[in-house]
Amino acid sequence: MKKTIYCLIVMLVLFGCKTASESAPNAFNISGEMRNGDSSILYLQKYENGKMLTLDSAIVKDEKFEFRGTLDVPQRFFLGQKGKDAKMSFFMDAGEMALDGHIDSLRDTRVIGSELENEYQAFEESLSIFADKQEAIITDYWAADSVGDEEAKNAARDRMDALDGEKQEQVRAYLKENGSSPVSAYLGYYYLSFEGGHEELDAIIASLDPELAASPYVKIMAERSAKLKKVAIGQPAINFALESPDGKQISLADFKGKYLLIDFWASWCGPCRAENPNVVAMYEEMKDKDFDILGVSFDTKREKWLEAIEADKLTWSHVSDLKGWSSEAGQLYAVNAIPHTVLLDKEGTIIAKDLSVEELKEKLGELLD
Repeated sequence: MKKTIYCLIVMLVLFGCKTASESAPNAFNISGEMRNGDSSILYLQKYENGKMLTLDSAIVKDEKFEFRGTLDVPQRFFLGQKGKDAKMSFFMDAGEMALDGHIDSLRDTRVIGSELENEYQAFEESLSIFADKQEAIITDYWAADSVGDEEAKNAARDRMDALDGEKQEQVRAYLKENGSSPVSAYLGYYYLSFEGGHEELDAIIASLDPELAASPYVKIMAERSAKLKKVAIGQPAINFALESPDGKQISLADFKGKYLLIDFWASWCGPCRAENPNVVAMYEEMKDKDFDILGVSFDTKREKWLEAIEADKLTWSHVSDLKGWSSEAGQLYAVNAIPHTVLLDKEGTIIAKDLSVEELKEKLGELLD
């Protein structure tokens, strides 16, 4: 291993005689060694707009490979192998770096010469203190589940939520101290941007140096914040029309004059299915009191969607475009986790989100009395 690392350092020196500033300010050169990988095809990829994009490919020869190109802004890239699912990810900036790996364990590939990757790995190591605690909580949860102890399960969930909160606070502290680092932009996006509303996203962006505005992670957070503002409580609901199981177009506007719960769910969503009996009971109690539900499914297979509706006895209106997470309605309402609910008043204004069934019954009780 020491010999391999030494060889890679020599490669960096030899290939790195021409620096990025001497060629192009944003040029990069990745030289690598992939043991036992001769004739394998490697891909340099990045994740963009919900898809994995392949930027370049290289054939391993004499266990060596190389990627060259230009980079607009520092970000995380992926190294993948043709015909395999395994990938490794790493931070890349302009300049020279090396990768050292074995074709049979691509995820363990080492990165040499990237200061940003070193920074990222150091921060991830600082979060390792949470791993054992999380594992212990998960063990407790499943032990309670095996004996049907709901009180202990709820306690485990509360402990996990508290631990997640501690982790998020550590991320926020890092952003505050390292607001000019491209790594911070990624950490804010990865750890903080999926839970809160637009206020949280705007706060994350404000904690970062304005020069990071070109970062893809800052752009994603800004775009999500803008979407969330359009569907915040107090805003008029954005209309959409999707197909029902019998092929008819059902529009959100069709429910004007009733309190409406938009229920984003899917047949494959365990928590959604577990909650459905409670929703059914609540609907039977409230359906004759100017209240209705519109189920919006994130399914991709029509038969699974219809089977779940019948099995769970969901007698309210349902729609889906069968696009999964790319659901047009889901995109409009910035849904990134299900179950997710949105409550509208009779005029179509958003008045609540993600209420539990008990909270919803209480809210409707106040509104319908």
